[in-house]
Amino acid sequence: TYNRELIEEYLDTYDTGYPDYINKILSEINNLTYEQGESMDSEQKILLQNKSDSVYNYFETNSASLVTNSGKFEYELIKRLIHQSKQFIDVITAQSYNYRDYYMAKNTIWLTTLLNDHTKVVSWAHNGHINKDPRYNPQGYVLSQELGSNYKAIGFSFNRGTFQAIKYNRTTNNYYGLTQHKITKIPPRESYNYLFYASVPENIIVIISNLPEPNSLSTWLNTEHKFLSIGS
Repeated sequence: TYNRELIEEYLDTYDTGYPDYINKILSEINNLTYEQGESMDSEQKILLQNKSDSVYNYFETNSASLVTNSGKFEYELIKRLIHQSKQFIDVITAQSYNYRDYYMAKNTIWLTTLLNDHTKVVSWAHNGHINKDPRYNPQGYVLSQELGSNYKAIGFSFNRGTFQAIKYNRTTNNYYGLTQHKITKIPPRESYNYLFYASVPENIIVIISNLPEPNSLSTWLNTEHKFLSIGS
């Protein structure tokens, strides 16, 4: 995720003489709204991307002193945040393509490379992001295409109790702050959640790839059913 504050904190700590234009560019990108992005023409978008590139180029030009002061690992992390400022421009100006999930996947792969190719990384996100459904090109689909069997998707769900989530008003199509929600109904019988609701163990882990086939349970689980997908 693009984070202006972390970039500025890094520069304030390790490069106190950095030019003022960097803060101005970071603030301009940070203050962009989706409404502004949707109305932005191609020339405005290119101009903003060029501004983002100028910050990135400053980091690369001064890499020797920055790495000496902060260390290679922290330098690479902050440089990636600057790269994400350009990704953010694509996300808020996109008319159709799911750039958000595409870049979530690319940043995850970048992180695995930075840490070590043999390091296991857990990317914790909403089920809607980590799944492999090619119809929506989510993060999980992009990762599965690049990593193959090395990518494992673990979906979470629940069927009772309370949870915190952003409130959505279907009538006004507006989102509000975090609100506590309570599940008061039994899950629909045709849903995955009803299967878990009716089982004896309170907490269940089902590893679908380990189920023997053909098997009535694996066949049912691999068929499309309703699923409570709120939360991660």
